[in-house]
Amino acid sequence: MAALPGPLRRIVFLSMAKKVLFAPGAPAGAVSLGMEELRSCRPETMLKDMRAAEALDLTETAARLDVPTLILCGSQDRLTPPALSARLSGLIPRSRLRIIEGAGHMLPLERPDRVNQEILQFAGGLGAPSVVAAAAEPPRERSLAQRVRDRAHQIGTHVLSALRFHRST
Repeated sequence: MAALPGPLRRIVFLSMAKKVLFAPGAPAGAVSLGMEELRSCRPETMLKDMRAAEALDLTETAARLDVPTLILCGSQDRLTPPALSARLSGLIPRSRLRIIEGAGHMLPLERPDRVNQEILQFAGGLGAPSVVAAAAEPPRERSLAQRVRDRAHQIGTHVLSALRFHRST
């Protein structure tokens, strides 16, 4: 891919990223938001990120976790496939693995209602009545899924800004 001219390399990268990150049939709004974030990154930055993730081994750290842990994975996730999530779940003694059918790597964007449901059920099982009670309240002006998505977007924007600053120094 490095031999391709810059603009063509970017088009190829974004096309590949879309296929890898999202499950076939993912909601158009989820794909649009995710791809908007990716377009703000240089392909080289994303490649460095993927290489760093490939080199990262947290096996020993995961095995030492002694807290209830919810692991969510899309059944169509190509970056961290269900088998890898199952392996992670096997390492963490008090983990609970949920595979969300038909979703890809961008699970919170693709299936926000299901993610919220899983988190609320998990938290309810931990005896967190305030979280469960909040789920029973009438919906506010913006849904929990929208607020979580907006907050994730804000965090992602700050992280990208920090990475850009770090890269430029």
